[in-house]
Amino acid sequence: PNMNYEDIQRNPQNYEDTSLKLTGSIFQIIDESAYSASYLVSTDFGYVYASWYDDEEIRGTRFLEGDNIVLYGDF
Repeated sequence: PNMNYEDIQRNPQNYEDTSLKLTGSIFQIIDESAYSASYLVSTDFGYVYASWYDDEEIRGTRFLEGDNIVLYGDF
């Protein structure tokens, strides 16, 4: 579904368990370890904080600032 970023900020409870797809580029690497990663991602509608916990072998190649990415996930 189309999601309004401002509405997401005002009413996040309305988007719980909603699948989403975002495209953008890594603006800043916040944290990156063997079991977690956090990034600030620049998108067309602003910056998004993205994080996940996973084994780096599953995650694969590490990201660098400026890399273009597509994120799939649940809100």
